[in-house]
Amino acid sequence: KGYGKLLFSELSRRIIEKYNISSMILIVSVEWTAAKKIYMNNGFEEKYLIYGFFDDETNSNAIVMRKYL
Repeated sequence: KGYGKLLFSELSRRIIEKYNISSMILIVSVEWTAAKKIYMNNGFEEKYLIYGFFDDETNSNAIVMRKYL
């Protein structure tokens, strides 16, 4: 339905307008494929992998993503 994409785009726009920043960094689980797709479609790139970052059943890995503005 595109709600996540719309929400993320709007929140990103508001942050960029309000703060004087040159980039945005976020962390996403390797298992959250839908979220990762939204971020990549909004210009974020994978930078680093953090092994065992999340405290879940599998201690899933995290991807650090960054977008330069």
